[in-house]
Amino acid sequence: MMTLTHLAISGLMTSLFLGSADPVVLSVGAIAGLLPDVDISKSPAGRVLMPISRYLEKRLPHRSCTHSILATVVVAIAVYALAYLGVIPRVVAHAIVIGYTFGYLMDLTTKSGIQLFFPATLRCVVPGNRKLRLSTGSNWEYGILAVAVALWLMVMSVNTRGGLASTFNEILATPRGIQEILSKHGSTRQIIAQVEGVRVIDRVRVSRRFGVLEQRDANTFIVYGLEQLNELYQVGSRLEPENQILSERITGTVGRSISTKIETVTWLDESIGEKLGDLVRRYPGAQVYLTGAIEVDAGEEVRYVAKPHQLATVVRHGNKVQLNACPLIEAVGLLREQWGTGQVLVRVIN
Repeated sequence: MMTLTHLAISGLMTSLFLGSADPVVLSVGAIAGLLPDVDISKSPAGRVLMPISRYLEKRLPHRSCTHSILATVVVAIAVYALAYLGVIPRVVAHAIVIGYTFGYLMDLTTKSGIQLFFPATLRCVVPGNRKLRLSTGSNWEYGILAVAVALWLMVMSVNTRGGLASTFNEILATPRGIQEILSKHGSTRQIIAQVEGVRVIDRVRVSRRFGVLEQRDANTFIVYGLEQLNELYQVGSRLEPENQILSERITGTVGRSISTKIETVTWLDESIGEKLGDLVRRYPGAQVYLTGAIEVDAGEEVRYVAKPHQLATVVRHGNKVQLNACPLIEAVGLLREQWGTGQVLVRVIN
């Protein structure tokens, strides 16, 4: 099979399986599709890895060991070990395994087939009729290459907009659309909301992109500024006192990969600052937000000044302090000297 066909098929399947349009990830997956042919020295992979290809070429037939399930297992162990050690991102490890596997699976359709279950000598080939199998450089292969490239472009077009659901939701421009994107991707991808509307307090027009932190109800979201992560707003489609932005149109897209973790922290008449400091040490560089209530010993010492036009992340009633998606660094500044009792939900975004 031609080099271009291997690249196209492996790139297509990497994009399809990972839902990615990242050019680096897709390039890795496409190139990984050439690696099974390292068992012959004249292939692109063989020329680059000449010592390995010459060793394999002298000892093994073409499309045997490197074109098998065993090879996929070995490659997976190697790349996921590198990902575990932090040498490469996990998504790159996924791309290598997917690209490599589909790089040799396409050779099932060639006349000689592959030793899929190596070290067994049985050669697997599809279809059974020899006349229907592919020959390198044949018209059938060029047809498959054209179809693979067309499909890859279609998948890329969808993935750049966050998937089919995201594409339809952008067209519909409804809060329900954002909810569906959050449900599908919220724990692993940053959700970007394009908000068109007005600020409730002064009716100034708003047309901005925000990161979506959480959904409060079917029509209400907590969002943060993409440049200033501690710039928080509550956005809703209904005119309510709690909303800072009244949305007329809100659409969502899927952004960069993230990891989201939820945990709770409880105080029983103990130092609040100690556990907040522990969160700071455990999650350096992460976005950390706290939601909950704490009864403190000296409420009058908690002096929170609300930011103009933004979400009030801290509300005090006597000695009771209510945190509302409060950034961790803000909570530390207000409560580090306090003792108290209460519980908060901690949302950590890396």
